[in-house]
Amino acid sequence: MKNIESFGLTKTEFYSMNREERGKLMYSHGYTPRVKQEQVFFVPSQFIEHTKYKVIQHYDHWTCSCPDFHYRHESCKHIHLAKYWLSLREYLTKTGIYSGTENIIPTCHYCNSAKVSKFGKRKNKQRFKCETCGKTFVENPEFKGLSVKPETIVLTLDLFFKGLSLRKIQSTLKQFHKVEVSHETIRYWKNRFMKQINSYLEDKKPELKGNWHTDETKVKSKKKWLWVWNTIDKETRFLLASNVSEDRSMNSTRTHFQQARENNSNIKPNYVITDGLGTYPRALKKEFHTIRGRLTTREGTRHIRSVGFYKNQLIERHHSTQKERIKIMRGLADRKSLERHTKDYRTYYNFVRENQALENKTPAEKAGINLEFGNNKWIGLIKNSSKN
Repeated sequence: MKNIESFGLTKTEFYSMNREERGKLMYSHGYTPRVKQEQVFFVPSQFIEHTKYKVIQHYDHWTCSCPDFHYRHESCKHIHLAKYWLSLREYLTKTGIYSGTENIIPTCHYCNSAKVSKFGKRKNKQRFKCETCGKTFVENPEFKGLSVKPETIVLTLDLFFKGLSLRKIQSTLKQFHKVEVSHETIRYWKNRFMKQINSYLEDKKPELKGNWHTDETKVKSKKKWLWVWNTIDKETRFLLASNVSEDRSMNSTRTHFQQARENNSNIKPNYVITDGLGTYPRALKKEFHTIRGRLTTREGTRHIRSVGFYKNQLIERHHSTQKERIKIMRGLADRKSLERHTKDYRTYYNFVRENQALENKTPAEKAGINLEFGNNKWIGLIKNSSKN
């Protein structure tokens, strides 16, 4: 265990320094954060050897696992050290001194220990050994079996949901990243990781007693016309349900509201705005015990039927965005393909796509679902879902 005198200071001089100054003092004596992933750092303890504190940069605040932050809930010296290191790295990158290619040592994939060292390479992939449990693991085990970089894979996912076709993504990778893969390989990446992410997010549900906008839209598959139903929460823009049916019957309408209620932790909304479809009033009355146009004394859910465009513009805007994505796919094969796509798109819309109306937050963040995976949400989702 080190003492204050080892830093060339007396106790009076050390305790007269604020926490930002102590963080810079640590950096000047060789204390640097170990980067686990983007915006997640392990900072060594100043006085206790072989101890590291986990520092995380969230969307609008920082946290640290040290006792000082746990007691004060304000930025400690470890947070200030990480901030100073990031600002210094940004400055050196702009001036061309720093290339931005520091070695990132991950935590153990088995016991999450930070005591990890490099352990040679296997098939051109870096291996690491954990000093705590003694096990070895490869770099980025979440992408095991894939020859391309993780950044390339998550780029294809993002480009796909932003509207590029599989063949256009293939052309982009070849032209700008010198990576040659087939469009079927890109489809495999998308199906593999979206299935994994969707399974991980099944129990991540908001608890919103808000105002819902519901509507249905017609989409053509290669075999026949199908109906896509969507419900969005007005305040958070969270897409509560998105499902497919072959008709607009009473059973199809009720099935959609059942899914929306289940995805909202069985909490009923204040009101639901729909168009003039005749099955909505009966379905809402069955599922939420509503009475059209006024509140009930027991449940408090109101149904508002809107025959104009502007009252339900929120959901109409979402339908136009969703149709633009489906149009590029040149028609889905069948109902099963459309159901898979709507489920994948709902994940992207809620947990990855930032919304300007929400101050560049995702609907999930606005709804209080904070998964703490840094700015690169795709890599964070894949890493968290693989561990789960």
